[in-house]
Amino acid sequence: FAFESLARELAALGAPPALVADARRSADDERRHARVMGRLAGRAGAAVPPVEVEAPRARTAFAIARENAVEGCVHETWAAMEALAQSSRAARPGVAAAMGPIADDEVRHAALAWQVAAWLEPRLSEAERAAVREAREGARATLEARVERGYDRGLGEALGLPPPGLAARLVASLHAALA
Repeated sequence: FAFESLARELAALGAPPALVADARRSADDERRHARVMGRLAGRAGAAVPPVEVEAPRARTAFAIARENAVEGCVHETWAAMEALAQSSRAARPGVAAAMGPIADDEVRHAALAWQVAAWLEPRLSEAERAAVREAREGARATLEARVERGYDRGLGEALGLPPPGLAARLVASLHAALA
Protein backbone atom coordinates (compact mmCIF):
# COMPACT_ATOMS: atom_id res chain seq x y z
CA PHE A 1 0.00 0.00 0.00
CA ALA A 2 2.84 2.38 0.82
CA PHE A 3 4.50 1.88 -2.56
CA GLU A 4 1.19 2.34 -4.38
CA SER A 5 0.66 5.63 -2.53
CA LEU A 6 4.24 6.66 -3.25
CA ALA A 7 3.75 5.98 -6.97
CA ARG A 8 0.61 8.15 -7.05
CA GLU A 9 2.30 10.93 -5.08
CA LEU A 10 5.43 10.91 -7.21
CA ALA A 11 3.34 11.09 -10.36
CA ALA A 12 1.38 14.02 -8.94
CA LEU A 13 4.64 15.83 -8.12
CA GLY A 14 5.92 15.36 -11.68
CA ALA A 15 8.59 12.78 -10.84
CA PRO A 16 10.39 11.02 -13.67
CA PRO A 17 8.29 8.13 -15.03
CA ALA A 18 11.02 5.63 -14.09
CA LEU A 19 10.65 6.51 -10.37
CA VAL A 20 6.88 6.07 -10.60
CA ALA A 21 7.27 2.74 -12.41
CA ASP A 22 9.82 1.51 -9.86
CA ALA A 23 7.42 2.37 -7.01
CA ARG A 24 4.66 0.40 -8.75
CA ARG A 25 7.02 -2.54 -9.27
CA SER A 26 7.91 -2.39 -5.58
CA ALA A 27 4.20 -2.63 -4.69
CA ASP A 28 4.01 -5.81 -6.78
CA ASP A 29 7.12 -7.13 -5.00
CA GLU A 30 5.54 -6.52 -1.59
CA ARG A 31 2.36 -8.37 -2.55
CA ARG A 32 4.54 -11.32 -3.59
CA HIS A 33 6.53 -11.09 -0.32
CA ALA A 34 3.27 -11.21 1.66
CA ARG A 35 2.19 -14.37 -0.15
CA VAL A 36 5.58 -16.05 0.36
CA MET A 37 5.80 -15.12 4.03
CA GLY A 38 2.16 -16.09 4.57
CA ARG A 39 2.91 -19.57 3.23
CA LEU A 40 5.97 -19.87 5.49
CA ALA A 41 3.96 -18.70 8.48
CA GLY A 42 1.22 -21.19 7.66
CA ARG A 43 3.72 -24.04 7.51
CA ALA A 44 4.91 -23.00 10.97
CA GLY A 45 1.34 -23.03 12.28
CA ALA A 46 0.88 -19.27 12.48
CA ALA A 47 -2.15 -17.42 11.19
CA VAL A 48 -1.56 -14.17 9.35
CA PRO A 49 -4.07 -11.52 10.41
CA PRO A 50 -5.80 -9.45 7.75
CA VAL A 51 -4.17 -6.14 6.92
CA GLU A 52 -6.09 -2.98 7.66
CA VAL A 53 -4.92 0.18 5.94
CA GLU A 54 -6.25 3.68 6.34
CA ALA A 55 -7.28 5.51 3.20
CA PRO A 56 -4.33 7.51 1.86
CA ARG A 57 -4.31 11.24 2.59
CA ALA A 58 -2.74 13.92 0.45
CA ARG A 59 0.73 14.76 1.71
CA THR A 60 3.19 17.51 1.04
CA ALA A 61 6.52 16.87 -0.66
CA PHE A 62 8.15 17.43 2.73
CA ALA A 63 5.98 14.76 4.40
CA ILE A 64 6.77 12.32 1.60
CA ALA A 65 10.50 13.09 1.84
CA ARG A 66 10.53 12.66 5.63
CA GLU A 67 8.74 9.30 5.44
CA ASN A 68 11.03 8.20 2.60
CA ALA A 69 14.07 9.10 4.71
CA VAL A 70 12.89 6.91 7.58
CA GLU A 71 10.98 4.07 5.93
CA GLY A 72 12.89 4.00 2.67
CA CYS A 73 16.48 5.11 3.20
CA VAL A 74 16.89 3.57 6.66
CA HIS A 75 14.34 0.77 7.02
CA GLU A 76 14.42 -0.52 3.43
CA THR A 77 18.23 -0.42 3.44
CA TRP A 78 18.23 -2.35 6.72
CA ALA A 79 15.62 -4.79 5.35
CA ALA A 80 17.90 -5.47 2.40
CA MET A 81 20.88 -6.13 4.69
CA GLU A 82 18.84 -8.32 7.01
CA ALA A 83 17.25 -10.29 4.16
CA LEU A 84 20.66 -10.91 2.60
CA ALA A 85 21.86 -12.33 5.93
CA GLN A 86 18.73 -14.48 6.22
CA SER A 87 19.16 -15.83 2.70
CA SER A 88 22.42 -17.49 3.74
CA ARG A 89 21.97 -18.09 7.48
CA ALA A 90 18.41 -19.31 8.10
CA ALA A 91 18.16 -22.76 9.70
CA ARG A 92 14.37 -23.17 9.36
CA PRO A 93 13.49 -25.08 6.17
CA GLY A 94 12.42 -22.86 3.32
CA VAL A 95 13.38 -19.55 4.90
CA ALA A 96 16.79 -19.10 3.26
CA ALA A 97 15.39 -20.02 -0.16
CA ALA A 98 12.49 -17.59 0.26
CA MET A 99 14.71 -14.78 1.46
CA GLY A 100 17.09 -14.84 -1.53
CA PRO A 101 14.61 -13.33 -4.01
CA ILE A 102 13.15 -11.10 -1.29
CA ALA A 103 16.64 -9.78 -0.53
CA ASP A 104 17.10 -8.89 -4.20
CA ASP A 105 13.80 -7.00 -4.13
CA GLU A 106 14.69 -5.21 -0.89
CA VAL A 107 17.97 -4.05 -2.42
CA ARG A 108 15.96 -2.52 -5.27
CA HIS A 109 13.53 -0.93 -2.79
CA ALA A 110 16.40 0.63 -0.88
CA ALA A 111 17.89 1.94 -4.13
CA LEU A 112 14.49 3.39 -5.03
CA ALA A 113 14.33 5.19 -1.68
CA TRP A 114 17.72 6.78 -2.28
CA GLN A 115 16.69 7.76 -5.82
CA VAL A 116 13.48 9.33 -4.50
CA ALA A 117 15.54 11.22 -1.91
CA ALA A 118 17.95 12.46 -4.60
CA TRP A 119 15.04 13.70 -6.73
CA LEU A 120 12.74 15.04 -4.02
CA GLU A 121 14.96 16.55 -1.33
CA PRO A 122 16.52 19.27 -3.54
CA ARG A 123 12.98 20.55 -4.10
CA LEU A 124 12.56 21.25 -0.36
CA SER A 125 13.53 24.32 1.63
CA GLU A 126 16.78 24.21 3.61
CA ALA A 127 14.81 23.89 6.87
CA GLU A 128 12.83 20.96 5.43
CA ARG A 129 16.02 19.27 4.19
CA ALA A 130 17.51 19.64 7.67
CA ALA A 131 14.39 18.09 9.21
CA VAL A 132 14.58 15.19 6.73
CA ARG A 133 18.27 14.62 7.62
CA GLU A 134 17.34 14.69 11.32
CA ALA A 135 14.53 12.17 10.78
CA ARG A 136 16.87 9.87 8.84
CA GLU A 137 19.49 10.05 11.61
CA GLY A 138 16.87 9.48 14.30
CA ALA A 139 15.64 6.38 12.51
CA ARG A 140 19.20 5.10 12.19
CA ALA A 141 19.83 5.68 15.92
CA THR A 142 16.60 3.89 16.84
CA LEU A 143 17.59 0.97 14.60
CA GLU A 144 21.02 0.84 16.20
CA ALA A 145 19.47 0.67 19.70
CA ARG A 146 17.08 -2.10 18.62
CA VAL A 147 19.90 -4.11 17.05
CA GLU A 148 22.01 -3.79 20.20
CA ARG A 149 19.24 -5.52 22.18
CA GLY A 150 19.40 -8.41 19.70
CA TYR A 151 16.81 -11.02 18.81
CA ASP A 152 15.60 -14.09 20.65
CA ARG A 153 18.52 -16.43 20.01
CA GLY A 154 16.49 -19.46 18.90
CA LEU A 155 14.20 -17.46 16.64
CA GLY A 156 17.14 -15.50 15.25
CA GLU A 157 18.98 -18.68 14.30
CA ALA A 158 15.88 -20.32 12.82
CA LEU A 159 15.13 -17.28 10.67
CA GLY A 160 18.77 -16.44 9.93
CA LEU A 161 18.60 -12.99 11.53
CA PRO A 162 22.04 -11.48 12.00
CA PRO A 163 23.41 -12.06 15.52
CA PRO A 164 24.15 -8.92 17.57
CA GLY A 165 27.82 -8.61 16.54
CA LEU A 166 27.09 -8.93 12.83
CA ALA A 167 23.99 -6.74 13.14
CA ALA A 168 26.03 -4.04 14.85
CA ARG A 169 28.61 -4.13 12.04
CA LEU A 170 25.83 -3.90 9.45
CA VAL A 171 24.26 -0.91 11.21
CA ALA A 172 27.70 0.72 11.43
CA SER A 173 28.09 0.33 7.67
CA LEU A 174 24.61 1.82 7.24
CA HIS A 175 25.63 4.70 9.48
CA ALA A 176 28.76 5.29 7.38
CA ALA A 177 26.64 5.30 4.22
CA LEU A 178 24.25 7.84 5.75
CA ALA A 179 27.02 10.14 6.95
